[in-house]
Amino acid sequence: MKKFAMLPVLACGLLLFFAHSAVAQTGSPDSPPLNELIKQEEDVRLARKSLVEAERTYGVNHVKVAEELEKIATVYEKQRKYAAAEHFLRRALKIREAELGENHIEVAAALRSFGELYLEQGKYAAAEPLFKRALVIEANTHGPDSLKLVAPLIRLAELQESQRQFAVAIQLHERALAIREKNLGPDHRDLDGSLMKLAHLHQVIGQYDEAEALLKRALALREKTFGAESSAVKVALFNLALVYQVQGFNTEAEALLKRALALREKTFGAESSAVKVALFNLALVYQVQGFNTEAEALLKRALIIDEMGGGDQPGALTPIFYLAKLYESQHRYPAAEDMHKRALAIAEKAYGADHAEVAKVLENMTGLYREQGKFAEALPFAIRSLGIKEKVYGQNQTEVAKCLNNLALIQIGLAQYADAERSLNRALKIEESNYGSDHPNVANVLDTLSDLYKKQGKAELSVWADARAKQIRRNWR
Repeated sequence: MKKFAMLPVLACGLLLFFAHSAVAQTGSPDSPPLNELIKQEEDVRLARKSLVEAERTYGVNHVKVAEELEKIATVYEKQRKYAAAEHFLRRALKIREAELGENHIEVAAALRSFGELYLEQGKYAAAEPLFKRALVIEANTHGPDSLKLVAPLIRLAELQESQRQFAVAIQLHERALAIREKNLGPDHRDLDGSLMKLAHLHQVIGQYDEAEALLKRALALREKTFGAESSAVKVALFNLALVYQVQGFNTEAEALLKRALALREKTFGAESSAVKVALFNLALVYQVQGFNTEAEALLKRALIIDEMGGGDQPGALTPIFYLAKLYESQHRYPAAEDMHKRALAIAEKAYGADHAEVAKVLENMTGLYREQGKFAEALPFAIRSLGIKEKVYGQNQTEVAKCLNNLALIQIGLAQYADAERSLNRALKIEESNYGSDHPNVANVLDTLSDLYKKQGKAELSVWADARAKQIRRNWR
């Protein structure tokens, strides 16, 4: 029977090994140093000089001028001066359309450059029609089954995925796969990327049967192409094991992970960091099946591998975390607390007292105390974690909103309802300002807000918050 449920967020999920391109995201770069600013201005000056010379030589509407305009746009794009880059790209596009015709292949290239500029700014809706128009031109120029369409199809699929249009993204990847199969045959190594990406997308939307079939095919292709003991085969094994695990097929997942572990031990040695990753994943499958003794032994072995590097190194944080979570699941709270305290000491020593990694450990300790109902003990850790996140990320980032939500849960446990409401209202404002009013992050805050209103006896507000959260999640399915 096929399963179409959304992929659950697992407390003990396998480490994910799908590798795929992501649409570029923008950041807020620090101001460049003076020498870099001088170089940037010189780059602009030289580019503008070349443009003036091209206009003088060929006329203002020549294709050679379009090339110089695109070079200037590239300079401005590197400097993140997007409005200036857009101005020059728009002018270059108009020249190419006028001189070469709207359906010329060079117009398609200009459209793609324009689309990439929008993608870099996160303007997906503006980029989409440009990529679609370019694809039509390329298909008419090269033919609908040309291998030259594969890369454009994949890029458009990535754009659709970034907008959560998974069904459309799947259709585009399937078209790219069909082109590769027709031109290269069903067993060519270049099919591997399409198979793995399609498997990933099917898994994201809970279509595990389809994901399993694609991963099995990719695994067979990798074994044939690279050999049964290659690193590519290990990655496919891990991903197939994940698909089995989320469906509850833990026996099948265990068999694949044991094979992957044996391959890594043979290739890298029993005490390598590559083996450590395999140990984590196998331990998590054991834990899901309730084989806690076996899981603990594997996690301790992974921790020993890290300790062999000399003392408590940052790499030890991962096995310590999973051991703590294992102990928590067994209600061995003192042992879990010891693990978290050890992790905190390592993180503070390695990164400093106000680092994001320290905040993560503090959040884990907060969760441990909250699970035991020790809200007074949890409160100072929650407050410290919030302070670090505000310092690291700024006052209005989603990481801060998550901390505020966690803090509110502690405040609710302590019956500090007014404080909890302030925390949640601030978290809600942050998430809505960053993502809009119809995002799962907003729904998470509304869930906590609904619980708060219920405890305060504000039944109507509780129902309102709960209904709004449910509607948001329905819209995102």
